[in-house]
Amino acid sequence: MELLKKQTGLSALYVTIKKLLSRRATVQKNNFSLEFNREYKIKELIFVNSGSNYYVRLPVDSHAAIIADNNSGKTSTLSALKLFLLPEISFKRQSEKFGFSSGRKFFEDLDSYLYYFPGADSYIICNASNPKGDFCWVLYRTTELRYERIALPVSYDEIEHLFWDGRSKNNENAGKLHSDIESKGIKKTLITTYSGKPFNDRKAIGESIYTRTSNDNDDSRFCLLPMIKGYSSNKTETIRALLNMAFDLSNAATTSLPMAIASILDGQSMSAVKRNNSEGILLDLEAQLDEWRELKQLNSKLNVVKDNSNLWISLEKSRESFKETKREFIEKFKNINYLVESEKNKNQKEVQEVAKRVEEADKHHQSVEENYKMVKVSYDNAKINAKSEKKSLERNKSIIEKVEETRRHLKPLNPNDGSDESILLALNEQIALCQEDIESLKDKNKAIRRMEELNKRVITNKHRVKCLTETIEHTENKSSLFDELEAGAGSKLLSLNKDFGKVSVKLSQEQKKITESFCELITLSKQRVYFCDSELITTEFIETNSDDYIKQYKDEIEELNSWIHKDSLEIKKNKEYSLLTKEAQAKKLQECEDELEELKQNRNDLKAFDSIMASIKIGVANLQIAEEKYKEENDKFEKVKRHRVETRIAMEKEHSRSSEIKKYQADIQNYVQKLHAIELSTGHLCKLEQVLDEHEESCEKERAAMLIESKIEELEELKGKLINEHEETINKTRELLDKGIVESEVDDRYRLKESDGSLDNYYYSLESVFRNIDKSLESFKQRLEHHNNQNATVTKIIENVESWIKAFFKQLNDEMKKYKISNLSSVELIAELHPQYTEVIKTLNSTGNRTDILNTQDFYTQIADFQNNFYIKRAGKIDIARIIEKVSYRFTRNGTVEVIPQSNGTNCMVNAVLLALLLSDMVPEDIGLNMPVVFDEVGSLDEKNFKEILKVMEEHGLFLFAANPEQNGIIASVLSVYHPISTFRVVDDEIIGKAEIIYYPGMEERLEEIGHSA
Repeated sequence: MELLKKQTGLSALYVTIKKLLSRRATVQKNNFSLEFNREYKIKELIFVNSGSNYYVRLPVDSHAAIIADNNSGKTSTLSALKLFLLPEISFKRQSEKFGFSSGRKFFEDLDSYLYYFPGADSYIICNASNPKGDFCWVLYRTTELRYERIALPVSYDEIEHLFWDGRSKNNENAGKLHSDIESKGIKKTLITTYSGKPFNDRKAIGESIYTRTSNDNDDSRFCLLPMIKGYSSNKTETIRALLNMAFDLSNAATTSLPMAIASILDGQSMSAVKRNNSEGILLDLEAQLDEWRELKQLNSKLNVVKDNSNLWISLEKSRESFKETKREFIEKFKNINYLVESEKNKNQKEVQEVAKRVEEADKHHQSVEENYKMVKVSYDNAKINAKSEKKSLERNKSIIEKVEETRRHLKPLNPNDGSDESILLALNEQIALCQEDIESLKDKNKAIRRMEELNKRVITNKHRVKCLTETIEHTENKSSLFDELEAGAGSKLLSLNKDFGKVSVKLSQEQKKITESFCELITLSKQRVYFCDSELITTEFIETNSDDYIKQYKDEIEELNSWIHKDSLEIKKNKEYSLLTKEAQAKKLQECEDELEELKQNRNDLKAFDSIMASIKIGVANLQIAEEKYKEENDKFEKVKRHRVETRIAMEKEHSRSSEIKKYQADIQNYVQKLHAIELSTGHLCKLEQVLDEHEESCEKERAAMLIESKIEELEELKGKLINEHEETINKTRELLDKGIVESEVDDRYRLKESDGSLDNYYYSLESVFRNIDKSLESFKQRLEHHNNQNATVTKIIENVESWIKAFFKQLNDEMKKYKISNLSSVELIAELHPQYTEVIKTLNSTGNRTDILNTQDFYTQIADFQNNFYIKRAGKIDIARIIEKVSYRFTRNGTVEVIPQSNGTNCMVNAVLLALLLSDMVPEDIGLNMPVVFDEVGSLDEKNFKEILKVMEEHGLFLFAANPEQNGIIASVLSVYHPISTFRVVDDEIIGKAEIIYYPGMEERLEEIGHSA
């Protein structure tokens, strides 16, 4: 990314200033007849991995054209001169320091920093000379947007080998940079081997580059731009402004020229606001405005004091009345307090005697109460135990009743077996069915699978019923398998497998013979079965009896039909479940879960029947014992309860007698409280705790309560009067304080007190103000007169700024008359002042000069406007650059004034001459400077103007650099040397960013005039 784009219009990278040729010749003739070398020259700029430059040595000490593509870094490369001519050490706030920009938009600090110093191996070097000889400055990056510089007392030719390998075949034999040129190593070599001196301080840098060479200052060995009287911060700002003007000559009239003129005037300390007579203007705008505000406030305060003199007299009277009432109140309080204290001491003994008797009665009652509580605890425990035993017995009986109900309910399911085991089996079966219902309700797919299983079982059972029915029919009709075989064969087959009794088949003779032969291998003896004389131990002998197994088959049919019925009902129930809505399904699920819990509880109760019956037997015995214990404890409790009531009555009688004795004490205590309340409400006014100890025995000693009550009422009335007078004093004091007569805080005004002295303190402060009002008025009058005299001075100074600027412009115009610009007769500079400043002048001129009254608000508003718009408070300067809004030119040609704007070339020539004139007073007259001036986009100028510009440059000893994207005939007609800096680029080595240009002396191109034959 190209960080610094080409600036538009006319810009100057370096300005070589010579004094006017006539002045310079006179000085040299009169003062320097010997031809000593007094030239200061910048010879070339060297870039190493900086900007668009891989390695560039650009000569700047002769007229030449710089030819390079747009956005290839022509202007930004030459702009690097600012880094050498300004004593800066970082890119922070670069827009204020260097003004690197494109299209009038400043670059960010970091972008500019990384453009010029993208890496640790980036350098910018200035090769120069002065009367002390050749030297160079080397700049390199450090950290946090900072850069440092080293000054070397040698030419760059002596150190080039540290950076550049010219013998390398790389880059089409142009050479290459060394790989080990990071600043850490290079810095050490430059210091140790070449006597380099590092500079890191702005002041030291400024003194070195701006102080002309001398034997007294070693650092002046590296001077680039010698200034009269050397370095100062003002001169640095002047150089900065003039450099900005040099880089934007085409727009200087509205931008940099006012800034440059203002900087020069600042350098002369003419815009500084001073408090002494050393130099500059005798003016302190801030102090003058502050004093006006103070006087305005003081005047208002004095008027308030005069307007409230009657209120002050009223406050004095109120305060005196309050003091008299306070003395009377304190005397009465002392007398009444003595009477009350006497009655209190007498009554105290009576109270102590009564308290002793009450204490004895309380102790006896407490002992009885503790015994009552112990007996009651035993009584309550016996009662609770009896109720608990009874409740446990009733609970067990209820469980037995539920078990009997379960038996009655489930016994019909198996009438042949009424045992608890049979009932438990039935309960388990119902629990299993209930659990299956719950699973079916929770999982619809499971319910469907359950119905399929039940349906298969129903089909299987029906088939078995059909087979058994047919077997019974064959048996009854004597057509069964056993009927076809000889006697005894049926018992043998039936013993081997009961299913032989269910077989109904017609055997052939051969099958019959084989079957009977097999049966002969089986023998029966004593209810045992033998096969080939070997006992079949697990085989049970079953004798063939048609009636028995017919009955058995019928029982099995009955059982199968029962299961078919149950399964059918189950299938029907699951179908109903599958059709239920979500709400009905949830309700049914809850019913099934409740039923399941009830069945489980019934099962648990049935299992625990025997243990519960045993518990009932034990519970009957325990209940009898508990009831007997309860009766015994109840008798004890009733006896103790009666005794407790008797003791309480006796105690209450003692307390009643104590209350009667204390009644008078309560009255006395009430008086004490009233006096204490009075003391609290007036203590901050009278400090009664201090005066009570001053009471004498001669005071009244009446003990009658009525007399004390009457005296307290009188004291209350006097207290009200005292408080009212105190509040009146406070309110009048606060009213005066609210008017700001003496300084006070809001919180303090609403916390005025007699006790802490704040009321008296403010009173004495007010007293001092009102008694000295005449002196204060006279002092104000004298101060006001002095202030108004100062105002007259301020007005004159602000008005004189205009004439001061005009005088400076007259001086410039007188100098401009010595030069001929193009075909113009003369050029006159006109300062166009800011409209707000001219408005301030009008207002100040219309202000009167009276010294006995304050000036109007408009006067000070204009002073404030001037300060806000044209006064730099932190620097203590008048902002002349803002007052000079624009510099316009008035051109005269053949006696006729022309208002039509001149060409860009004419304006540039005018600005170039102005730049030379402005800088002329900064450089000592006995030295010579040789530095370049750069004209950007000169292709837009015609040949005539271009030649005129070159002529102006030569007259002032400047080297013209014409920057353009390509060579053309106009440039070639004026300049014979041009630097095609974008032609040679890196092709073999790695580059940093876009630093790819290679250029050094010998690559320039020259045009030479070809002679013609006669």
